[in-house]
Amino acid sequence: MVIRYFMRLVAMTRPEPPYTNGNLSVVVPMEDMVQILTQLWKSRSTEPKIGELYEKYKALIPAKE
Repeated sequence: MVIRYFMRLVAMTRPEPPYTNGNLSVVVPMEDMVQILTQLWKSRSTEPKIGELYEKYKALIPAKE
């Protein structure tokens, strides 16, 4: 009985598994993604493709409060 309860508790707290989008799926910690976007922002005007990537992914980062 206790083992079943523990297994249900673990299943409820487990994060969603990563999924594929096309042929590649990458899981990046949010702190790392903020750093990556910061670097993209710095180069967005000098490299057109970097600017496109910045615009594409900037919505993933929550606004600072």
